[in-house]
Amino acid sequence: MISDFAVNHNEDVFLVINESYRDSKKKEKIERFEMHCFKRANNYTKEVVNIDIKGKEIINCTMIPTVKNTVKLVGFYSSVRKSGRANRELKGVYNITVDASTSTTSTIKFNEFDYETKVKLIGERRAKKGKDVKPLYNIHTIIERNDGGLIVLSEYQEAVYGRSSGIGPLALTSIVYVRNEIIVTAFKPDGSLDWSNVVPKEQKAATSTLSVNVFAGGYSGGNFGVGIGVGIPFAQMGKGPEYLGAIPMYNNGEFNILINDHVKNRGIVDIEEIRSMGNYNKAIPSMFMFDDNGSITRKDPEQVKKKQLVIRPGVYYKKGDGEYIIYSSRRSKDRLGRMQL
Repeated sequence: MISDFAVNHNEDVFLVINESYRDSKKKEKIERFEMHCFKRANNYTKEVVNIDIKGKEIINCTMIPTVKNTVKLVGFYSSVRKSGRANRELKGVYNITVDASTSTTSTIKFNEFDYETKVKLIGERRAKKGKDVKPLYNIHTIIERNDGGLIVLSEYQEAVYGRSSGIGPLALTSIVYVRNEIIVTAFKPDGSLDWSNVVPKEQKAATSTLSVNVFAGGYSGGNFGVGIGVGIPFAQMGKGPEYLGAIPMYNNGEFNILINDHVKNRGIVDIEEIRSMGNYNKAIPSMFMFDDNGSITRKDPEQVKKKQLVIRPGVYYKKGDGEYIIYSSRRSKDRLGRMQL
């Protein structure tokens, strides 16, 4: 499986592949984790970097080339039982550094979720029992810090599909997109954990997908029959998912996150007290600011204006020097704007 690919400033190309299986005779987990390098200076001849992983299972991988000519590989991992079977839940986040000039692995760090982070994600009772985190988080963004470390954002993401209904070959399927809390993990330059925290939020948006169904007949004999049906989506009805998520902002060593939130969540940073934002048309922009130790300070608008434009965090572009191009809308009104920190 190709997990991710990237291109650095030298126009070198990197691919990460990952596959695993259980050796039933040896009762152990076999993990094949490789990065394939195609460097312009070597006429793009393939070089294979073998990353030796034992006693862990790699769940996913996202990579980022750095200014120091290294490639950072980040993702979730799970533990492995004595029988060689991997656990389904997430144990923590790994951070692997590969030297792009020599195509060798320099550091491999596995960082378990700390107790405070687990309490916010799965509750105090389950955290005390040593339970792991549910596998419902995807890496949202990776940011390279000024000191050579990383900031990794992992968001709770889920899509709930309803029943399809329609006439003839046309079908309409309702989809509810869920974007909840964000795990923020900061790494030191050597890949070890610096700090971690959780941005509390609950966001939902519903939309519908219009698809055309294609059916084909098959074998039929007696009371047994085989048929094939394929639904091909071609249009999305309504808006919603682009209002969810977050805009991460890193400028002059300061890290902030901007989200849309429920107006009654102003000033709240306790994840247990957060209200769900279901009507994004009434959302307000909220800023979560992090200090050097990962502590959160929240800033909300002092006054809430009616019929104001609502930011779409799913659409933005960083120009540099603390300036961002953002997209906002209010029903039929769509606007591009500049946001400066």
